[in-house]
Amino acid sequence: MHIDETLYLVMQIDRSDGTTLHVHAAPISREAFDRYWLPLSKAFTQIYSEGLHVLGARIAAKALKSVSEQLRVWDGPMGVERGLMPEIRRLANVVAPGAGSNGHSTGWQMIPYEDAKKDGLLDQDDADEVEGALVFFTLAWRLNRRSERRELIDGVGALWGALTSSRNLSEFAAGLPTSTATASTGETHPAHSSQESWTGRPTTGSPSVSLNAPMANFPSIPQ
Repeated sequence: MHIDETLYLVMQIDRSDGTTLHVHAAPISREAFDRYWLPLSKAFTQIYSEGLHVLGARIAAKALKSVSEQLRVWDGPMGVERGLMPEIRRLANVVAPGAGSNGHSTGWQMIPYEDAKKDGLLDQDDADEVEGALVFFTLAWRLNRRSERRELIDGVGALWGALTSSRNLSEFAAGLPTSTATASTGETHPAHSSQESWTGRPTTGSPSVSLNAPMANFPSIPQ
């Protein structure tokens, strides 16, 4: 099966103030992968060989740091910490409710992920989970065949609220329903009758995932 489309990671964050944010991320370039293929490959193998893929977003970034330190490629100007991780974050954006001068929603605004963290739109727990998801997405995207990427990411990602979309950032934001709350006040407004699904198809209500649901058939790790 030949797939030409680029798949993006999308992740929904439900904040304690009642607002909803969306994280949209593009995969790293082939050049970036060629530079860091060894720690990425070892992190992916470690996650699957030890049966940790279900934890996905919670441990992928930690696994990458662990194997990078073992390989002595975590530190340094071109190390994973200062070379690869900033590139992964650069390709991520947060889609957040926009607030006008009267405090009411003005639709959705697109904010670079790093700026969203600095501005406090994401607390530390949310940021840690997002970065784990970004790393897992990076591993799954570059270390699997095109025909297997969506199944792998959607199968595991559904357990922690992340799936794939074929829409780029602007298209994804434009396809979202009218914002139901502002990011600054938490004031609610009438909800749209349907929500945008991660694959761009309208679906009624919010998707729910059971942690006891059967797992998808994941590609095996080459021995």
